[in-house]
Amino acid sequence: MKCIDCHVHSMGDENHEQILEWMEKEKLDKIILLSKSPFVPRVDISKKILDCTIELVSDKEFEKNMVSLGETAKKSKGRIVPFLYIEPTMENTNKHIELAIKEFGYKGIKIIPNGWYPGEKRFYKVYDKIAETGLPILFHCGALWSFGDTSQYCRPVNYEFMLRYPNTRFALAHIGWPWIDECIAVALKCIELREDMPGGDKLQCYVDITPGTPLFYREYALNACLNVLGARCMMFGTDSRGSGERMFLSKPNEKYETDRKILTKLGCSEEDQNRIFHKNLLDFVG
Repeated sequence: MKCIDCHVHSMGDENHEQILEWMEKEKLDKIILLSKSPFVPRVDISKKILDCTIELVSDKEFEKNMVSLGETAKKSKGRIVPFLYIEPTMENTNKHIELAIKEFGYKGIKIIPNGWYPGEKRFYKVYDKIAETGLPILFHCGALWSFGDTSQYCRPVNYEFMLRYPNTRFALAHIGWPWIDECIAVALKCIELREDMPGGDKLQCYVDITPGTPLFYREYALNACLNVLGARCMMFGTDSRGSGERMFLSKPNEKYETDRKILTKLGCSEEDQNRIFHKNLLDFVG
């Protein structure tokens, strides 16, 4: 069975040959590779605390990271699918999106709400631009392993605003853990309401099953997704890293085998598993 990983993070120094070697080792047909984070957290080691403030990278640094991933993806012959990790509070976000598509063929957008709510009206111009391009969005959803009290901004209910954009595909990552039921409820709401709109046969909301969920919750989370939403909107991912030592410490094939065993135990058919591990991501990217 072919496997696509929908959730791999760029560290900014990727080498396409090294990534492809790693993908072969981990039996990955394709990956979505997210461009390097646009902010830098501050850590005050002397005080032995985590400072809750973050510092945005400059436009020059942001574009450098965009170019780096774009060129890496171009050399991969379609196996590395680039998503632009944007920070909507940056002044030139829309220009960055346009450049990423025009010059480097980016296929999607990644957003992590880090200190702001994703549906704030001040960001509508960014979502309007994304809707105009037709690109899908991968949202971080659930507890945020970042600095400060940031998880509140990433609760699943905060993404209901996407009903304003019925033709924009989006995915809620990590099954919203620890708000698994809330994530599934929001996804179901978006799916069912979308069905009543023109073109309602096109799925809008997907659930990225990347952990998040510790193994203790894994069977419950996957079972809930299958029974409430069905396999058609679930996408496999691993939260791996795309370069350096952390890439080789990331073991997506182990996560694939674990999820496959759980899904088989839950009675998920081979056809539906193929959707989860492969086909759905192709539909999501479009």
